[in-house]
Amino acid sequence: MNPMRILKPKLMTGSFFVDVETPSSHHGFPMPVVEQGRLRLAVISCPERMLAPEFGLLLFEPMFLMIYDPESGERIEARVASADTVGLPVGGEREKRLGIDRLAAGQSAESYLADERAALDAMDILLPAFAEGRMTNGDATLRAAARTFQKSFTRISEPVLAPYYAYVGREWFAWLAEVAK
Repeated sequence: MNPMRILKPKLMTGSFFVDVETPSSHHGFPMPVVEQGRLRLAVISCPERMLAPEFGLLLFEPMFLMIYDPESGERIEARVASADTVGLPVGGEREKRLGIDRLAAGQSAESYLADERAALDAMDILLPAFAEGRMTNGDATLRAAARTFQKSFTRISEPVLAPYYAYVGREWFAWLAEVAK
């Protein structure tokens, strides 16, 4: 099982998100979830407004949680963002600003892309064990992949989406913490 083999090229080119709601939507990093015994990838989707390149993207409150099949890359469902789907109350105002997303100080586009690739490669190693619910303390390969994912994800994830990632990926992050020990 190599779940990211289909998604990785799509994610790296942007074609993963061609079928989503608007061209001005920002799509977060895929979060592994297990629903009804099946591995899925959940992607937070929120409106964005491009500022001047040196300033970054202005991100707004999430509108959707997109659910994808990790093997085919097909979208299964688009769930409207709510306290149940993304973990934080979503207000009536769809233009609630979360903040600006930009590269971290000292981070280049090349280093960002390298971290993104490292996180995706680590997911290829980790997802089969996560999907099976295996606790794999002591497996050096999985431990190294978990640590790589944690380090890379910290560098590429949008700080303004952190509470949403924490909620949507809560089982994934708890599992990673155990495997990384």
